[in-house]
Amino acid sequence: MIIVAIATIVAVVGIFLFYQSHTLDSVFFNVSEITLNEGETTKVYVATKPSSASIDGHDIRWYSSDVNVAKTKANGEVEAISKGTCTLSLTWDGEVVDTCDVTVEYVIPEFKEIYEKLDAPSYATVASDGSYLFLDTNPDDTPDFTDESAIVGMYVVHRLLELPESVINEMGQTRAMDGVQEYTNDYVCVKWRYHPDKGLEVTYTWR
Repeated sequence: MIIVAIATIVAVVGIFLFYQSHTLDSVFFNVSEITLNEGETTKVYVATKPSSASIDGHDIRWYSSDVNVAKTKANGEVEAISKGTCTLSLTWDGEVVDTCDVTVEYVIPEFKEIYEKLDAPSYATVASDGSYLFLDTNPDDTPDFTDESAIVGMYVVHRLLELPESVINEMGQTRAMDGVQEYTNDYVCVKWRYHPDKGLEVTYTWR
């Protein structure tokens, strides 16, 4: 009888320990912060404590605070949409139990990429080695002519290069007598000149 009792106690303890090792105590993200470039994706995992516990049958959800910056997918992927910051929140039965900070950075495209985004127009020229991009609002030097598509393209280039609006405003106010004008920042140098018969000519180079 003693042996049977001991065996029963051991079995009960074993069942208790097995149950304890598989009972979900908490859930959390495997990382506390991530940084992505626009267009990149990565996976964020939901970890459990104890590690042997399963989230099956539990109301575990996670979401992004700003889907315009980064959005989540059902397979655990996080997709970077646009420059900015947001927070991933992990909820259990409707309560937030963990968060992960997401930073999405914008990567300045190469000149060849920009040229392709413009659909290789006649008003633009890109160096074979990608060292410069040249835009001309009057590529054929036609008197009293301005290629309006070149103006639109210039705005696109400035947006892609994240140039301040003041640069293109200065371009619009440049006179022939002003000669070559210049703007530089940490990564790009912009030089331009204007002539009534030749239009506005702009050269972008990397610093």
